[in-house]
Amino acid sequence: MARRALVLVIVLAGCGKQLNPEFCARNPDDQDCRASDYVAVDAPKGCQSNADCMGDPMRGVCEVSSGQCEQCVPDVDTSACTGSTTICGDDRTCHGCITDMDCPGSNACMPSGDCADAANVLYVAPHGTGTCDLGSPCSLPMAIEQLTAIRNIIKLTTMQGTTYDADPKLLLDKAQKVIVLGIGATFTPTNDGAAISVTAGDVSIDGLTVTGAKGGMSDGIACTGATLSLRRVTSSANGEHGIKTTTCTLTIERSRFSRNPRGGMLLTGGTLEARNNIIDANGSTTLKNGNVELATVSGRFVFNTVADNQSEQGGGGRTGGVKCSKAGTFLVAHNIIVDNGGANAATSGDCTIVDNFVGNDSAAVKFAAGYHLSAATPVTNPIIRDDPNADADCKVNGEYIDDFDGQPRPYQLCDRGADEYRP
Repeated sequence: MARRALVLVIVLAGCGKQLNPEFCARNPDDQDCRASDYVAVDAPKGCQSNADCMGDPMRGVCEVSSGQCEQCVPDVDTSACTGSTTICGDDRTCHGCITDMDCPGSNACMPSGDCADAANVLYVAPHGTGTCDLGSPCSLPMAIEQLTAIRNIIKLTTMQGTTYDADPKLLLDKAQKVIVLGIGATFTPTNDGAAISVTAGDVSIDGLTVTGAKGGMSDGIACTGATLSLRRVTSSANGEHGIKTTTCTLTIERSRFSRNPRGGMLLTGGTLEARNNIIDANGSTTLKNGNVELATVSGRFVFNTVADNQSEQGGGGRTGGVKCSKAGTFLVAHNIIVDNGGANAATSGDCTIVDNFVGNDSAAVKFAAGYHLSAATPVTNPIIRDDPNADADCKVNGEYIDDFDGQPRPYQLCDRGADEYRP
């Protein structure tokens, strides 16, 4: 009887071996033990040199401290970072420049992600009196006078102050390419009229805040018969419109137009690509023709937020949001157009106006701060987040566009308005 009991104990011990630490210690290769917590399984050996990373052409650098193959390692091996992606980021990936600090040679990061050549840059500072070089910045009007086909980049520096408020209104009238880099800088003109006027050439303005235009025709930015690109620009608190254009080829992205009493935008003729912009707090109780007015223009107005503007109360063609006239197939789509004053119509005219969220109460959007969407923003009934019809319009040249903050779209599906929600 005792012998039968002993056999039973041995059998039970064998059946329960995966739960027996002593058994696993003697049999570390046992399948059940390796699946339990009783056996320490060594992690795969990491790389020791670049030779261990030859299998992946995009991750050919060994970071010995982590044992991981990466594209680059900051301050160790950045040989893969060439061309337009010369910066090795903390994510061990090659990038173009993100800030001016990424460009020690010129202190000028271009919107393309390239570092500018200092020889091509005119450096300015508030009250500058120098020669327009990096170490000797000049005034903004002097830089405009010295523009050439080679030296065609104006960099508004911020080391000696960020507010350019001692200069007259600016006129860009040379038939050439001009790039204005204004991240962190604010321009307020001293003379009456539009703060910045563009009448010729191919002009790009990046990051500048324009404010305080006064007197007659006091638009923040005015353009006639030129090519103009605005990126990360703010035009606010000017005497008339945030921007007013006539027969221009115009691109506006990731920009904001606020507190302009005649409206955010008045665009007549030419072509327009406007995406991921915020138009808010413009207009007045006498404004009738929309805070975005589009007349005889071609192109598209997509993924913008037009909200909390003022307009004159009533019907009869009064429009608070977007108004089109003789614009035909111009596309107005995937926007948030909400709470735009007393006018009966939020949108009007002959544009192709489809797949927008249009309403009278911005509370329905469940905005977070700064017109960002939130987890509470509706996905259905109404559609604001995850627009099922947005994918084709959410691309330029086959590439998805960024939202107002520069975050890539989509997170799931592209959202309506200027912001792409991310949890």
